[in-house]
Amino acid sequence: MKRVAIDKLWLACAATAAVLALAGALSASGCSRSRGQASGPAAIGPVLTPDPPDQADPSPPASSADPLVVMTYNVNFGLAGDEDTLAALRSGQADLVVLEEVTPAWQRSLEDRVADRYPHRLYRAARAAGGLAVLSRWPLEDADLVASPVGWFPGWRVLAETPLGKVQLLALHLRPPLSDRGAAFGGYFITAKDRRAEIEAYWKTIDPALPVLALGDLNEDQSGSAVGFLHDRGLRDALPADTMTWRWDTSAGRIQWQLDHILYDETFTLVSAEVVNAGRSDHLPVLARLRLARP
Repeated sequence: MKRVAIDKLWLACAATAAVLALAGALSASGCSRSRGQASGPAAIGPVLTPDPPDQADPSPPASSADPLVVMTYNVNFGLAGDEDTLAALRSGQADLVVLEEVTPAWQRSLEDRVADRYPHRLYRAARAAGGLAVLSRWPLEDADLVASPVGWFPGWRVLAETPLGKVQLLALHLRPPLSDRGAAFGGYFITAKDRRAEIEAYWKTIDPALPVLALGDLNEDQSGSAVGFLHDRGLRDALPADTMTWRWDTSAGRIQWQLDHILYDETFTLVSAEVVNAGRSDHLPVLARLRLARP
């Protein structure tokens, strides 16, 4: 066999092994909850905003000249109350936070541990991996919850009153790259169309008159179809394309991928963005600092 043919065969085998390892790791993480495991819209509880009227934000008041600090973090449904993960969330000192895989147990932990930082909180807690939460220093309004058109996790539009004006957040946790039966290899290649269908459905709720931030665990990198849909609508990724936000240790070594995103429209200009290397979730917190493009 010629050397070129051997090299091509080796590369194909290596790529296949990487895909299998990635999908296998997702199967073992919170992203593996299938449609039959009550992690989608049917399992979502009511929105809870348990703020006492006299509860005040202890942080100094922000002004329109200050950057808006935004975080997304998939906390992993199986780690409710984990101290390292809660510390990672608090360490970012974000103004607005979107969380994925928020269970009722996670909701209780967040109420105990971060309510002092975030006097405004909305929850759509769910069993397993389907829950979402939005934490904020400023008032929030529940706008639209849309069921996944392919039976996975919902999309949620939330309005936030910020010093930069009213902003709409599109909280996302798109379908993981697994087949309906949990098959690792095939699911990686066939689920892109489902993530595209989801983002198209959720985008219909967007008010074109308001600034938009789309953030969460999109379960694909910047070459993906759903991310491409958002790029086509003028949104930009806060992180460079080669920045990893998800990791999983296997016997063959660590697998890394960019699955988590903060995307912003032309209303904003990016000051900085980073991945916080902290917490015990398989995902890492992603932070972005944004200013108005036209004060």
